[in-house]
Amino acid sequence: MNARAQHDRRGDATTEAIEWVVRLQDHETPVSDRERFEAWLAAAPTHAAAYANLAAFWNGLDALAPEDVCEIEQAIEKRAGASGDARHSSRRRRRQLRVAALAASLAAATVGAGWLAETLHWSADYRTAVGEHRTVPLADGSVMEMNTGTAVSVMFSDEARRITLHEGEAMFTVAPDSSRPFEVAAAAGVTRALGTAFNVRAEDDRVTVTVLQHQVLISAGQSPPTRLSSGQQTTYGPDGAIGPVREVDADRVVAWRRGRLVFDNQPLAEVLHELSRYSRGYILLPDPALQSVSVTGVFDTTHPDRALRTIEETLPIRAVRLTDRLVLLYQQRLSTRPPALDSRLPH
Repeated sequence: MNARAQHDRRGDATTEAIEWVVRLQDHETPVSDRERFEAWLAAAPTHAAAYANLAAFWNGLDALAPEDVCEIEQAIEKRAGASGDARHSSRRRRRQLRVAALAASLAAATVGAGWLAETLHWSADYRTAVGEHRTVPLADGSVMEMNTGTAVSVMFSDEARRITLHEGEAMFTVAPDSSRPFEVAAAAGVTRALGTAFNVRAEDDRVTVTVLQHQVLISAGQSPPTRLSSGQQTTYGPDGAIGPVREVDADRVVAWRRGRLVFDNQPLAEVLHELSRYSRGYILLPDPALQSVSVTGVFDTTHPDRALRTIEETLPIRAVRLTDRLVLLYQQRLSTRPPALDSRLPH
């Protein structure tokens, strides 16, 4: 069975598991439905695995304080555009279904992220796991440093040196070889080294190129080729349109090589996005007002959980930990905070 077929089968199991999680919350579920559930559970190992992940997530929601459940419900209502007029006597049931839908979708995302990476990058020559940093000496004497969650293919010939960055981030220190150009293909473009050290990050079909030494030449789509020099950066999208060239602190961009993330008055949403790249879980901001809160600091990429606790301690923010892999951030209440949830969750 190929990777695509495996992905489709697992995705189907997750979708079916979501339906069972929601359906079985009703204490009046017919015996026939429960028998069908048992049969479905025993039909394939993927069924049991998908349901176990969703059930564990549901247990985490059960451990929430009532006020936190209300906040989650409100966040779902805002996203769905629900109005107060739509509420009726079955409000509690609606709440359960909304929370169940949230739990199911997030748990499916948690499980599905690994499947997607497997499907897209199964043919890569080099990979790094979440939070892993790897240095790879290449056959020509160049050096490739791979950041978290990165997949790369390498093809060297007598005429060319070609790297394909499928996903993630890598820095290249290129050995000179005038007879063989060194190129990094990512999404819709190609970056050619001109005797240089440079960093390429590919995420959601958007590619960011930063030069540390000398120059590179970027070709993408119908845009004219763009030349970058030391300390410059640009981005291109899936249509190949190359954005404006900007001056940046290149050492800060590649601080991940030293296990550091450096932020200077950057929005909390952006900071959390970066931290999530080094964490196997998810950090969510249900309250839009928190997204633009300014953050300045230096954090350790090997301990994203510590970084999150530092943010919680220094900003008017509180963290609700549903499971080890899902954290919701809210504005700090003026009243006394409830006990930490992670001490009450099943393991």
